[in-house]
Amino acid sequence: MRAVFINQCHPEMPHVCSLRVGRFAEALVASDHEVILLVEAYPRDAPCPSPESVATKLIAHDWTKPFILPCRPQGFVKAQRARRGHGNVLGRYATIAKSFLVDGGMFADWRKGAETYFDTIVKAFAPEVVWGTFGNTDTWTMAQHLAKKANCPWVADFKDNWNAFVPDGLKHLMARQFYDRAHMTVLSKSHLDEADRWFGGAKTVLYSGVDPSKEMENPAFRIVITGSVYNENRLAQLVW
Repeated sequence: MRAVFINQCHPEMPHVCSLRVGRFAEALVASDHEVILLVEAYPRDAPCPSPESVATKLIAHDWTKPFILPCRPQGFVKAQRARRGHGNVLGRYATIAKSFLVDGGMFADWRKGAETYFDTIVKAFAPEVVWGTFGNTDTWTMAQHLAKKANCPWVADFKDNWNAFVPDGLKHLMARQFYDRAHMTVLSKSHLDEADRWFGGAKTVLYSGVDPSKEMENPAFRIVITGSVYNENRLAQLVW
């Protein structure tokens, strides 16, 4: 299977947002699938390949590992400023509303940069499925657009809380934008309950983290923490 995975966070980014999709891509190539991982450049000023060179790189790629395709954000300065909290309140609200309703989300600069590669991906790779993860709605918008170009299904991965990440008044409206997805994967059973509030259709729980089928080496009591540790002092308090 030829798949394109879309996630804003580059796998080299030291943040939990980079782990789920990157590890899943590695798992699929280990099962002899071919995966392009479409991400934002990290750091943001890191060099990115030209669309013309990507076709050649795809031919020469070693498919025992994912093909990492970093994209440099382009334009949408007002959205960038609003994300950083710059400008007056009314101006930010207007930019946020326009970004979601017109541009597909708050990270349209990343989407614009990534879409410069879509024609090349379709012609040189011919994806059979596109899988986009919700850390922002732009990822799903991109997955939707790429799948339409490639005439293939797309899957919406629900790894973050829709209620927390989409502004009030836009939650139902934005959810309806993604009606044409072929399926939905969710991070956990609690995420399944949250996704059912906003999206109909079939869903599959796809856990990140520890494989529950793995047995411990000994019966000692263990606590497993999945995700990222942002504060070592709080971790120490939890442990001790």
